[in-house]
Amino acid sequence: MRLTTIYSKVRLLISQPNEEWLKIKEEDTPYRVLLKGYVLPLIILFIGSSVLGRVLFTDKIELTFLIRIIYVVKDALIPFIGIYVSSLIINEIVPRFSNVKNLNRTFQLMGYSFTPYLLTLFIKGLLANYSSLNNFLSFFSLYGFYLMWIGCPVILDIRKEDKINFILLSGLVIIGVFTLMTYSADFVFNIILITSAVKAM
Repeated sequence: MRLTTIYSKVRLLISQPNEEWLKIKEEDTPYRVLLKGYVLPLIILFIGSSVLGRVLFTDKIELTFLIRIIYVVKDALIPFIGIYVSSLIINEIVPRFSNVKNLNRTFQLMGYSFTPYLLTLFIKGLLANYSSLNNFLSFFSLYGFYLMWIGCPVILDIRKEDKINFILLSGLVIIGVFTLMTYSADFVFNIILITSAVKAM
């Protein structure tokens, strides 16, 4: 997707989600195209903002440039892999709530529903040293569940009476995957830090 298309998609998803989900359903975008053309560019924007935020605005002067880059890579891998894995798992539970099981459509629902979260990452990357404001911005990520609520019957034909259960179960999957991803990434990152410190001695 072009940046103008991504901007338009983001704006309409936030401001007119009902209408935009109907358009998205007609697109039937392959999940690889969605990941490369929509999710990845938003994560790249986050990487850019995170680099600027950590270099220009953080007060952690003791961090080396290499460690800053490792931080950024870690923070970028979590959302990308998290969205990918969450979508795969949720696609397997869709048949409980719908007659439709379509990996491309599941990725559409998940990828676009994560838009508020990815926007929040972008802003938080710039404001790396303002933790109180970042905590407030985190609440905007929850808007993604509202997008999922509106989009799931459109994209996946989730039955009306099953919407609550589908959202709750999907939410548990997302929280579980992202928690595991975060702890795993922190564990690997800490090993890298310890290794670097030992070599520097």
